Amino acid sequence: MNLLPISDEDLHAFIDGELAPARAADVARAIEHDAVLSRRVAAFRADKIRLKEVYAPLMEHPIPDAWLRMIDPLKLQQPPRIDRRAWMAMAASVVAIAGGWTAYRSLTSDDDEDVITAAIASRSNRVGLRENISADDAGALMSQTLGLRLKAPDLSKRGFSLTAANVYAAANKRAVKLDYRDVQSRVFTLYLTPSSGTPRFEMLRRSDLRICVWQDDVLGTIMLADVSAGEMLRLASLAYSGLNA
Repeated sequence: MNLLPISDEDLHAFIDGELAPARAADVARAIEHDAVLSRRVAAFRADKIRLKEVYAPLMEHPIPDAWLRMIDPLKLQQPPRIDRRAWMAMAASVVAIAGGWTAYRSLTSDDDEDVITAAIASRSNRVGLRENISADDAGALMSQTLGLRLKAPDLSKRGFSLTAANVYAAANKRAVKLDYRDVQSRVFTLYLTPSSGTPRFEMLRRSDLRICVWQDDVLGTIMLADVSAGEMLRLASLAYSGLNA
């Protein structure tokens, strides 16, 4: 059977019923004859079911008070403490209900794409890199640089440990990068910068990098790693929800 290579994106689109009929038929035949593909599809379907079970009911919850307070900045007497768990859950429920990993995306600007480019470049930028930084020191660095109460997420449940941090400032755009590493020496990068103001949730692929963009109206979060789509979603959810100080 001669088929074009089948990517994770193809499998997600197949599960969601978004492939063209001819391509869907080809992928279905490949899954039927390939045990590895069959297991991947089963794992992706299980992930989607779990997301729906956990997060879909939260769509009925009211808008968090923290969001309402941010509408009137004059009421803020200190850097806002954003309820990221509520936002993470609601955003993830949108993804689950819509049935796809790239389901939620608002209109993006050139600034949004520039941030992704900067996040990618930060992975190889070692100027001023602070290695072996503690989680407490990284949290203080994040809060001081971005003016928000933040902490370095604990990704040990996914096998990643904090190894380094860095601060960037260009064209009045502040950013903090945290690097995490697992036993396979894979690097998960968490790049944080003030939001452009446009809510956005999207999964992208650039060369060998999987990218998750998770942005609210205050903070832009770019996550990068050479992992599968399913693993990136799990890492991104853990990282985003773990930013609450």
